Amino acid sequence: MILFKKLCFSLILIQLILLPLFAHAQNASENSGTLIDHAEVIRGLNEHTFNRGKDFYNMVCAACHGIDGASLLPRASSFNRDEFKFGSDPYSMWRTITNGAGEMGAQRWLDPEDRYAVIQYIREQFVKNENPGAYFEITDEYLDGLPKPAQSETEMLNMIRENALAGSQEFGQEYFRNHPGNYGKAIYSSLEGRGNNVLIIELAANVRIAYNVHRMSSIASWEGYLDLSDTKFQLYRGEGEPRIDGVELEGLDQMKWSYQDRYYQLDHLVSDRTPLPEQWLDYHGHYQYEDKVVLSYSVMGRRILEMPSTEILQGLPVMQHALKISPGDSWQKLDLGRFIDRGSSSVKEGVFLLHDIDAPAGLPESEWIHPERSMIMTAPGTGDKIESFIAAGIQGDTEGMRWVQNSRHQISLFIPPSNKSQTIRVHRYSGNGMSQLQGFADYLIGVKQNPVLRPDEFINGGERIWNETIITQGELNVGRPRYDPIHYGKENPGAPENLVTIPENYPYVADRIALPFNNPWNSWIRPTGFDFFDDGRLVMSTYAGDVWLAEGIDNKLDAIQWQRIATGLYDPFGVKIVDGEIYVICRDRIMRLNDLNGNGEIDFYESFFADFDVSNVPVQAYNFSLQTDSQGNFIYAKAGQYTNNSDPGNVIRVSPDGKSYESVAIGFRAPNGVTVGPDDRIYVSDNEGNWMPANKISIVKKGGFYGYLPTLSSPDWAPGGPRYRMKNELVQYPDGDNILPDTFEQPIIWMPQAFDNSPGEGAWTPEDWGPLGNRLLHTSFGKGWAYYVMMQDVDGVTQAAVSALPFQFDSGTQRARINPADGQFYMAGVTGWDDAFAVKFGSIDRIRYIGGEGFIMDQVKVRPDGIGITFNQKLNRDVVMNPDRYQVDQWNYRWQERYGSAQWSVKYPDMQGQDAVEVEGVELSEDGKTVLLKISGQVLGPVDQMRIQLHIESDTGEMYRDTIYLTIHKIPGEENQ
Repeated sequence: MILFKKLCFSLILIQLILLPLFAHAQNASENSGTLIDHAEVIRGLNEHTFNRGKDFYNMVCAACHGIDGASLLPRASSFNRDEFKFGSDPYSMWRTITNGAGEMGAQRWLDPEDRYAVIQYIREQFVKNENPGAYFEITDEYLDGLPKPAQSETEMLNMIRENALAGSQEFGQEYFRNHPGNYGKAIYSSLEGRGNNVLIIELAANVRIAYNVHRMSSIASWEGYLDLSDTKFQLYRGEGEPRIDGVELEGLDQMKWSYQDRYYQLDHLVSDRTPLPEQWLDYHGHYQYEDKVVLSYSVMGRRILEMPSTEILQGLPVMQHALKISPGDSWQKLDLGRFIDRGSSSVKEGVFLLHDIDAPAGLPESEWIHPERSMIMTAPGTGDKIESFIAAGIQGDTEGMRWVQNSRHQISLFIPPSNKSQTIRVHRYSGNGMSQLQGFADYLIGVKQNPVLRPDEFINGGERIWNETIITQGELNVGRPRYDPIHYGKENPGAPENLVTIPENYPYVADRIALPFNNPWNSWIRPTGFDFFDDGRLVMSTYAGDVWLAEGIDNKLDAIQWQRIATGLYDPFGVKIVDGEIYVICRDRIMRLNDLNGNGEIDFYESFFADFDVSNVPVQAYNFSLQTDSQGNFIYAKAGQYTNNSDPGNVIRVSPDGKSYESVAIGFRAPNGVTVGPDDRIYVSDNEGNWMPANKISIVKKGGFYGYLPTLSSPDWAPGGPRYRMKNELVQYPDGDNILPDTFEQPIIWMPQAFDNSPGEGAWTPEDWGPLGNRLLHTSFGKGWAYYVMMQDVDGVTQAAVSALPFQFDSGTQRARINPADGQFYMAGVTGWDDAFAVKFGSIDRIRYIGGEGFIMDQVKVRPDGIGITFNQKLNRDVVMNPDRYQVDQWNYRWQERYGSAQWSVKYPDMQGQDAVEVEGVELSEDGKTVLLKISGQVLGPVDQMRIQLHIESDTGEMYRDTIYLTIHKIPGEENQ
């Protein structure tokens, strides 16, 4: 169990994602207003809160509203000159930050009090002097009218707990930041100031050890806790890294293999974000045996099993390492400890017989060949008094081994080549004074009387750790309507009058898969990936690193059985089941999860493929999605922003055996979704941001460049990173110059913030899945919607249109799968990223085909003389022939370093805005199912974004209202378009 301290609120760096405000979310969030006394908070604002608000503003708000309060984006307000559309008094501003409004997303990750700190800074820094007309004067009368807590503290805490354990987005962070969960004995993560790819293991007696998995060296040992207060374990995003909270064991922080005295050379030649080459180090993974953890790796071809443990001696921990070392031709040296910056002199150091620890001098080096009868120690200092020391002893099969020590207080164990396996147990100790040194010698004499602990006895699986099964009850046909994107930007687009209608005869319904929010380990359930076994069992990963198994996903959903089967994975953002085996894409690797003894829990966390660049930027630098193609290759995408790999934002294809990989394409910014079509075409979504003018879905071409570049003007575009040099023929960087490429591979569809401000991944629906069968159904993390992609190939160029299903889901949908057992479409979502519409911090939903055809848009195709829109039902001629039933607009985007793009006129390219497109006439096909919107050839042409609003009827009188979006690259029959 990982223990936590109470949260010290982090300064969270977040990139603003503009999301709508939904009525139900607004009403729910009113509760947060009752948690504080608004007047008391406002009266308590001071210089400290001003500076705190400044920090938040500069790290978050300035990205859109400018460091000086002057907007950087056309859609964001300028505080120093604009009118406050939703109120400029502190409470109105607080409500805007809390709930979102217009195009601004909710910022509920901020404490309610910290929201007022931001408001204080905005008002005093930008509004008071520069925009005095918008400055609201606070009076006692105003403060007396503000909301106050309506419940006692106990009642509020109970309300928070009850709602959070039901999945409430409003109260999730408030609860989990103060009620830490149990996330297992071993956690893969970064460790602040120590490493990017670290395995942190909790041992007995509240002692912890951390291993740098890229070097297979321990990098820290301490008594105390792992502070996760600024991380994803207690915050929605968690911009901080885990950090040590306790007393470090001096001299015992590092235990490492020397790689035949080449460690420092290798460490400098290979980035600390990258594993050593396999011929030097091959990390296999770790075994979980009840409360024990066994590491498996190979050093220069020799397989090693290592099991760390500890026990308390004289009030201090003894660090114990049971090692099984396989035969091999290479000699090794294991560095056991070192004092740093203690000078070269010492009062006592070297090797001493355990029964003669008081000897004035150690044994001569010629006698250091019997480590089982002696111990090695160093005690830097002057004079004749021992103060701090580090010492080590060994038990087991030590044939051929010997102690090694250098003048820098480094104590080591030499391990010769061997034709047999050898099992030893190393004991390391850091203490003070001769009495504790003698006590450690006595301890070693005692342990040598016992059989050596064998790590290979703990690699076949033990008893279940997570014994409880959680039963939840899902809900059928709970779909609620989404808003029409044409209302995006209004104060409340989710108002009833702005919602679409779910037709009575709609052939699909939405079901809710109930998640195990309330569980004995207080694990925060936020799904980040999932997949199905052939029999319909579901495997789900969570943001906190869990993996869960669910049974009972059937046509009733009345008894879903959830079992926790694994913990501690490093940002697992995709799950794929292949031949009955579970693969998970994590920040650091593809992990294959093995249940060795068949008891339903994971015993071996196998490193199937080690990623070549592991960033320690807590948010954004993920590996997204995990898919396979028809050849069995694994495919995932790496983020481009806030990473430092040589090909920023690339799509990776890994061989079926995990032994090789290739970078397929580059230039993605935040590619949250990867989908592989039935023809093995790879679809990747990306998010608006720097060098990304809008949201998009692209088809990946090998060697393609897709638009994202790090900030070329800055040498430190990534933490600790050099200037970017793209290794691609599209861009050449002569020494000293940065040359911007002329263009990039265009997507099949651009999408504005109104429709999808953060796309996820999709799945290909089965042919028999009703009118929406055999097509790409996609998710929207930004909206909590699903939409289908209608593609058109024109002379080898693919372009598309998108239309959203009428359902609004409870969180940001981002992962999609087809359940092979029932053939239905499932989506997983997670929230906390400014999702004003969200009511849950996690969800899994099913879109179920229930039969029938409904009234569905089937296809949108560009024609030489207009846009053809096909439906699956005959249309009412009198209605659809009226051009007033359609409204068409279009605009372009600009590719630039700044965040996103304004909408630019097609007719007047230097002007911002949308162009109205006249529908000159309407034609109806002979079968009565397709309308052709006639558009002049002088207007119809390539365009980044076309929007069509339509309001029509079928010939049976059924209404159809929709807003769809297109991207046009080429007009059929026209060359060079």
